[in-house]
Amino acid sequence: MVQNKETQSINPLLIIFILAAVQTSFGITSYQRIVFEEVEQDSWISILVAGIILHIMGAIVYFIVKTYKGLSLYIINDQIFGKKIGSLINLFLVSYFIYVYWINLANLLLIIKVWVFPNISLLVLTSLLLFLTIYGVQGGIRVIIGCTFIAFFMAIWMWFLSFQTLDYANYFNITPIFTHKPMEILKGSYMMTVSYLGFELLFFLLPLIKNVEKSKKFIHIGFSLTIFLYFSVMLFSIFYFGPTQLRRTVWATLTMYKIAKLPFLERMEIIVVSLWIIVTLPSLLLYMWVSLKGVKKLFKIGQYSALLIISGIIIVPSILIDDVGQVMYFTDLLRYFGLIVTVIYPVLLFVIIMGKKILRRLFNRSKK
Repeated sequence: MVQNKETQSINPLLIIFILAAVQTSFGITSYQRIVFEEVEQDSWISILVAGIILHIMGAIVYFIVKTYKGLSLYIINDQIFGKKIGSLINLFLVSYFIYVYWINLANLLLIIKVWVFPNISLLVLTSLLLFLTIYGVQGGIRVIIGCTFIAFFMAIWMWFLSFQTLDYANYFNITPIFTHKPMEILKGSYMMTVSYLGFELLFFLLPLIKNVEKSKKFIHIGFSLTIFLYFSVMLFSIFYFGPTQLRRTVWATLTMYKIAKLPFLERMEIIVVSLWIIVTLPSLLLYMWVSLKGVKKLFKIGQYSALLIISGIIIVPSILIDDVGQVMYFTDLLRYFGLIVTVIYPVLLFVIIMGKKILRRLFNRSKK
């Protein structure tokens, strides 16, 4: 068994905060419109169905990592498919992780530009966020987890602001319920793919857990917390917005925060957007971390060279693509890649591993 140098550096309890923080970064700001366009007032059902699938996929990821204890996904691919095919799959995964990083960054840049600083230079802002990410990654996994822990409580604090929308709620907006067919509900669940991304990082985090067996319950607690946040914010949004307004609102969550009032602050959304940089930071750090591991393994280069390559790949599209429609197009594109990496691929690995186990048992019995 290959032992990772960072093995046993994460407490299993922290998995709750990691999952909740990563899965509620930019996704929770704008998912309502996308899901509502498919299933309207039954959107909350699609979120729960997607949550059930999330729990199932989490169990599959846990099973795979436990089977190959101490190994990351990159090494598992080499062992299952061989060096050549494994390297091709790893190249696809590294490209995917860099793409997810860029989507997180692009959405954050867009939110800052639209809501706070419309005239800010994207080059300056991108460079600052990239520097912050690289600095955090250089500190190692414990620094990254520390940032994740802080970001989780930032997100939870802002969630309580949603209760102010209940003063303007129309509870009849959620009726009638169960008016959509099962396939329509599933399509709505599929639209949640981007929002629930992040659990694929468990392939790299679980090998670093102290007593990985104890992490299973914390994985499902983390998922349950994520589902609850998305479910509750969707209900707040349906109650607060009319159907027509919700279809037209790109960042429904941030728009709801505009009504939050404090005696000493006029524009609450500016504080929320500023804090959202901290909320998004764990996703940036963790996706940069797994991308860095992959580039170093694939190309046999040092950390600084790998960081330069990844930064170069990220900074160009971040500067060129600054339109809401363009960013949303590439975010929608992530939904297809996310489905492959987080659902289809883990199921494929699960089938291969189970098939090997069954064949091994049959072979052992035939020998007896």
